[in-house]
Amino acid sequence: MRGFETILVLICASTGLAVLGRRVSIPVPIMLVFGGLVAALIPGVQVVEIDPALAFAIFVPPLLFRSAITTSLRGLRANLRSVTLLAVGLVIATALAVAAAAHHFFHLGWAPAFVLGAILAPPDAVIGISLARALRLSRRSITIIEGETLLNDTTAFILYRQAVAATVTGSFSLARAVPQFVIVGAGGAVVGYLVYRVVRWTRQHLRDPVLENVVFLLTPFVAYLPAEALHCSGVLSVVVAGILLRRSSPLLVSARTRIQANLSYDLVEFILDSLVFVIIGTQVGHIFRDPAGPSSSALLRMTLVMTAVLVVVRFVWIYPGAYLPHFLSKRVRSTEQRPPLAALTLLAWMGMRGGDSLVTALAVPETVASGAPFPGRDLILAITFTVILSTLILQGLTLGPLVRFFKVPQDRSHESEENLARREMLAAGDARLLALEREGIPKQVVDRVRRRYVARSTFELTLAQGGDGAGHRESLQDKHAEEELLRARRRAVVRLRDEQVIDDEVLRHLEEELDLEEMRLALTLADNARTTREG
Repeated sequence: MRGFETILVLICASTGLAVLGRRVSIPVPIMLVFGGLVAALIPGVQVVEIDPALAFAIFVPPLLFRSAITTSLRGLRANLRSVTLLAVGLVIATALAVAAAAHHFFHLGWAPAFVLGAILAPPDAVIGISLARALRLSRRSITIIEGETLLNDTTAFILYRQAVAATVTGSFSLARAVPQFVIVGAGGAVVGYLVYRVVRWTRQHLRDPVLENVVFLLTPFVAYLPAEALHCSGVLSVVVAGILLRRSSPLLVSARTRIQANLSYDLVEFILDSLVFVIIGTQVGHIFRDPAGPSSSALLRMTLVMTAVLVVVRFVWIYPGAYLPHFLSKRVRSTEQRPPLAALTLLAWMGMRGGDSLVTALAVPETVASGAPFPGRDLILAITFTVILSTLILQGLTLGPLVRFFKVPQDRSHESEENLARREMLAAGDARLLALEREGIPKQVVDRVRRRYVARSTFELTLAQGGDGAGHRESLQDKHAEEELLRARRRAVVRLRDEQVIDDEVLRHLEEELDLEEMRLALTLADNARTTREG
């Protein structure tokens, strides 16, 4: 019961801290970390203990899956070079730099130093994306951040596994590591694709929104655990399954199911994120309070060195990575705009570490193959937790003022695509109504539906109260016409997404409107049917 009570207390405390953070305009993750830190410094409060083996399996799959189903595939393709440089190149460069610094300054062995490098290499997905959206950064910046945080976890976790294996076994072979790196990644992608096919087939044959969403919530674990059991990349399996399911869901899943799924996942994400960031705070507080741990001056020195390494490497990597292709390639100069300095600076500054690093650090084994303690484990944990805190404070709290300093305009690039999609939806709906009239639907029904449809096309989201009580037969005809209209509009906007005319973000926004219209239609028709029966 004690563990259950602890979780309840943490969730209640997280909710209160989230409310307070929004009131005082402090990013919620930072507020949660501060709350955990203060709680840990109170005498008598014990540090939150998490089984390392469970840390990965509980936190990583659902949070990664959430990122995967909200990432724009079109944006990833358009910015593939930038995303690859950050998600693969920068992660490897950061891991090497951190390992070298840990070995040189703190005398950590090379193998555990690479473990620390892999832990600190990826910026946190949740913080980066949430801050970028809250600050209304450009769509390209948000897409690059989404792609980086989604794929850098895959790179970092594979590096982490190799480094941990080298530390545990005491041996490392580059000739074996490179092919294994490829096999682990490819195997994870295959498992993710197979899970996608199974989940898609299952959801196609379910007609109960609750059961569909149970399957949906279990999907990241179903993708992750078998891949890990096969010694493949569970992270990449989750990412592949999430991206493919998102691709197929607009025409596969009902409006009611999708609305429930979004609300359910918002709740799950909040609970998991809250637990992660409060635990970060309690772990940092425990380190400061532990008499057997490093001194405050040693902790400060380690934190400053590692934070400086992370910040400098990110800046040194991003500026040349953005400008050198324009300098060296005529094709790039002719097809791509030169990235503005302000956007690059903001991207370079968004290197906050958080839940990803915490969960990975907690999963470091306590012993090696011989039964001896894992070398430098306490030092790895101490550096990880304090660096997370320092980057959250240094970068998380200064990002907003930096955006205001650069006078970054709000991104309105979605508006033209959204207007185009609305016109296409209007045309598709009108064409379907004409086809229904030719198929025998009475003209008065078509006209009535068209009037409501035209009213909605002026961007009013409220469904007009149609129907004149003419009887159950007309209600059924209205229902059929309205449903066909919604299907036509939904197919039109999905077609635009598939043809890469509009972005996934535009699709999601319009999809929410269509889902709400479909739910309003169902409620209105149910009310009309009840009125008809009572009359």
